[in-house]
Amino acid sequence: MTTEYLIAIVLIVIAAIICAVGFVVIYWVLSQNTKLIQKQSQIIGDAKRKVQADLHAKASTKFEEAVEENAEDLKKDLQSTGKALNAYVRTEFDGALHNEIKSFKESASEIGKVSGEALANLQESIAKEQAVVLAAFKEEQDAILNDLRGQHQELAEKVNQMVEEEVTRRITRFESEMTRIISTYARQAFTNSIDIDAQLTYILDELEQNKETIVGDLRNVT
Repeated sequence: MTTEYLIAIVLIVIAAIICAVGFVVIYWVLSQNTKLIQKQSQIIGDAKRKVQADLHAKASTKFEEAVEENAEDLKKDLQSTGKALNAYVRTEFDGALHNEIKSFKESASEIGKVSGEALANLQESIAKEQAVVLAAFKEEQDAILNDLRGQHQELAEKVNQMVEEEVTRRITRFESEMTRIISTYARQAFTNSIDIDAQLTYILDELEQNKETIVGDLRNVT
């Protein structure tokens, strides 16, 4: 009876040890997964700051040259920046994921308690989390690009409006000063050749009748 009692106690102790080891392994796996997620969040934060700084710098340069460049150049530049940053984020993720999985495999091999199925589940969970984070990052990047396109369009419209207003102002001034300008230059050009006063009235009348045509030609040229 004493022997059976001792055996029962030994079995209970062994079961308790197994449960404790299992709990430690589970806790370690969860701890590793938490560290990986934290590292991914750090990478995303760095990437977001990088893309915002990079896009802001490029957009500022493009806006300063907006009169000389068009929207297509800015679009190509933004697309190139987006591709480069996407490649950067993916490279960082792949590197971090590779290092964490390598460390996880080595530790699992040492304790001999983590099965291949658990590792596969962990990889699948990490892949899903990575996909969600990348999707959110892409949405935010698209929002930034759309905002920059809108700002560029608004700036282009303002520049065009300023140019049109300046053209209108100059033509209006020319209309009001046309008679005086023509008279002055005609007198200087023909002062020694003909009696300009005899012809000037006729010339100015002809110009006045064709003022709208002349102004239209000036607008087309500008």
